[in-house]
Amino acid sequence: MTVRLWTRATSSDTLMTASRREARAAPEGPTMRAVRFIALVSAAGLVAAVLAAQPAVADRYTEGDPARDMVAAPRAAYPHAVVPAPGHQRLDIRRVFVRHTARVLIIRVVVRALTRPEGEDYFLGGFVQVNRQARPSPYDDNPWQWAVIFNEKHVRHASSLGVHDADEDDLPACQRGDGHIDAVAHYNGNWITVTIPRGCLASGTSPAVLEWVRAAVHCSHSPGRVSYRDRLWSRSPDPWLPALADRGTAHFTPRLYAG
Repeated sequence: MTVRLWTRATSSDTLMTASRREARAAPEGPTMRAVRFIALVSAAGLVAAVLAAQPAVADRYTEGDPARDMVAAPRAAYPHAVVPAPGHQRLDIRRVFVRHTARVLIIRVVVRALTRPEGEDYFLGGFVQVNRQARPSPYDDNPWQWAVIFNEKHVRHASSLGVHDADEDDLPACQRGDGHIDAVAHYNGNWITVTIPRGCLASGTSPAVLEWVRAAVHCSHSPGRVSYRDRLWSRSPDPWLPALADRGTAHFTPRLYAG
């Protein structure tokens, strides 16, 4: 006795199975290969476009500054008697390196010649723009202002270092002795490194509110009655501290996010 087992299939199952068998059995023609190639290229292009559309996030920036671009003026007549001083080398900025880390902002300024100050002060300073939540005041766009001073009694570490509201420079947010804020002159390498804790740039709140920074640099010194300064990174008429009005013309780095 022979027993046969039957499996009932619906018409749709039968058609689908047959279609799959034909697809597997039939060789892929040139048209199908072209369609598949176009689909792959389109998908790759879409991925590339998405990646390109994402904003570039950097935590450091380096920019050079031309040599021989110092200017000079008698201190009593500054800025009305400014003249080029291409032969002056001290504090002539050659390159600026800025890095925003999870804890500090580092500003390194390389100059053409860095000699120990004798009977005068070396000034290095500028501005730091930040996102609105970290500004000195959330109601205006004032940046932070930073200032460093070296003299003959403090040639290695700055005698004065502070971060201020650019509109209220007599109210320091941080100054020397607060945390890890520091400025060190390296005379053998002709560069100065300034280290500013992120908390100094967060309006007295948690450093977590600080998202990005943009830094500007200015330098000057005044041997005798003549004031010399580098004019690219800041064009303030004030030879001592950058004026608040200079924030609109100062040369800032791009936005740097903590890395």
